[in-house]
Amino acid sequence: MQGTVGLMVVCSVVCLFWGAPLMRYLYSAESAVIEAGLPTLRLLAVSQIFFAFYYVYSGALQGAGDTAFSTVIFIITILCIRVPLAYLFKEVMAWGVFGVNLATAIDQTLCSILFYIRYKSGRWKRIKLK
Repeated sequence: MQGTVGLMVVCSVVCLFWGAPLMRYLYSAESAVIEAGLPTLRLLAVSQIFFAFYYVYSGALQGAGDTAFSTVIFIITILCIRVPLAYLFKEVMAWGVFGVNLATAIDQTLCSILFYIRYKSGRWKRIKLK
């Protein structure tokens, strides 16, 4: 877990503080492209710590055989959180790509919290594998 979080923190710092040069190198030197993409890059950089928990705990639960819980959480949060928020942020509030990524970040943060709670509860240890 520490390795995953550590790596994602390093990636976050790079994206937060050197986002513009990184975008210039990887995508385009045009200032309009960089100005359009930088807010989304910074949002994702801040969200990285939650994504680390999301990946680690969901993977641990699935690897332990707790796939039903993971599937239900994925379906519920994607259908009830991500899609409605993405629509709200993009179409109603006109936040564009940033709004869609914000909805995804909120969804994955909620999933991270739910997976962490499930992992800490220990209920996954009682699952019988077939």
